[in-house]
Amino acid sequence: MRRGTIVAGSIVAAVTGCAALAGLDDPSPVSDVGDAAGLDVATGDVAPGTDGGAGVDANIGYGSGAEGAVVITDKRNVNSYAPLAASAAVGATTLMIGNQTTTATARKIAAGDVILIVQSATPGVRPPGDAAALDTPVGVWELAVVVALDNTLVTLAQPLAHRFDAPGAQIVRVPQTKTIEVTDSGALVAQKWDGNIGGVLALLATDSIVVDGALDSDSSGFRGGRAIDSEVVSGCNAGNGYVDAGFAPRGEGIGAVPAGYGDFFSGGRANAANGGGGGDCLNAGGAGGGNGGRGGVGGNSNDSNRSVGGNGGAALNVPPGTSRLRFGGGGGAGDDNSSTAGSGGTGGGVLFVRAPSLSGIGDVRARGGGGGGGADDGSGGGGAGGTVWLDLAMPPVCKRIAVGGGKGGDSTGFTGPGGGGGGGVVFLRGGLSPTTCPVDFQAGGPGLCDGAAYGAGPPADQRNQPPYIGLLSGDLSP
Repeated sequence: MRRGTIVAGSIVAAVTGCAALAGLDDPSPVSDVGDAAGLDVATGDVAPGTDGGAGVDANIGYGSGAEGAVVITDKRNVNSYAPLAASAAVGATTLMIGNQTTTATARKIAAGDVILIVQSATPGVRPPGDAAALDTPVGVWELAVVVALDNTLVTLAQPLAHRFDAPGAQIVRVPQTKTIEVTDSGALVAQKWDGNIGGVLALLATDSIVVDGALDSDSSGFRGGRAIDSEVVSGCNAGNGYVDAGFAPRGEGIGAVPAGYGDFFSGGRANAANGGGGGDCLNAGGAGGGNGGRGGVGGNSNDSNRSVGGNGGAALNVPPGTSRLRFGGGGGAGDDNSSTAGSGGTGGGVLFVRAPSLSGIGDVRARGGGGGGGADDGSGGGGAGGTVWLDLAMPPVCKRIAVGGGKGGDSTGFTGPGGGGGGGVVFLRGGLSPTTCPVDFQAGGPGLCDGAAYGAGPPADQRNQPPYIGLLSGDLSP
């Protein structure tokens, strides 16, 4: 199995400037699967995992380079996706998949391909609040080689080292290039998560990646709560309730598959793990989503300035010795009774890169989207930053690595603005210099109501501080 040197215990809370990561080994050849580890997200506690085995050496490294030199001059997606149609146990050598989603620039999965298998969500609905005990850790992943594909049956070269549950797990085809050049007019983008697939931009290159444009997983992760018009209701103060009774929808988070997102039964100011809570009546703001950092609370109500905005999406724990490929949580919606409320912002997606070097003057980003603004109703919370995973042999050179949270939506007339989304997570091998590739981890700012936060968070002086700021780690083990 593969281990990188862990900085400051395993996780470094980013502050102004960037901590250097030193002593990390060249990743090729490497093991792409490692010790499985269970976790209790949001609470910060590490719990024993249910997955077994130390894994196997897949010997994938930087890939084969078979797809040669790739030059990107436009905006395109190069990954194809398919959901797992059935759960797969530790040691399995086959996967049952659903329909593949491809584009004109991303071909279907075939024998000889490398795939990224990732548990993007988990079956069932998370209970309100931070409690998020999981049967299978969200964000667990491994790389695998496809040796055969017969309709919907994928045969792998090695046994799985982790369990993957359906619905919620997906496979992503990863191009095996020699070099990638993204010109200043180009961008490689992730397909947006739709509740089953997407949200991941994954690349392998045997020589180099040069980015003068962008590697872009912005606003590709968990979806924001959708503003839904309801009756005029005042005085409510519950964490959970029906949308048409004055409880705005929550943002999507780790437990929203297959239900629990975007319906009339999942409203209220309580967050559901990293999904931001919705605003309560009357016209309170939605909260920001969470990931590495917690989301900010939603702004106060229109009736008597009550603190009934959404609770911020929880920060998700990263257990020592592991990495997780997780989406940023979606922001909660503002309470709506005049059809002018703001929806929550979408969380950042996942950006996964393995190459000897990454250089250029462009962006590497997985930022959360901003919350929608409200006029006579509450505004939406910002989405949390996503996850950037860079396995490089030397320090990256770029304009910036950006996993900041989205800003909360602004409001007017004593209605609640949205809370800002929490910062995301960066896993990095190869060292880091703030002068050659600065990192933005900060939470999004709160929305404003006529120039004031009106109860929305995070406070301006805490956007770069725990619990809102994102995380930096030198450990890239799955």
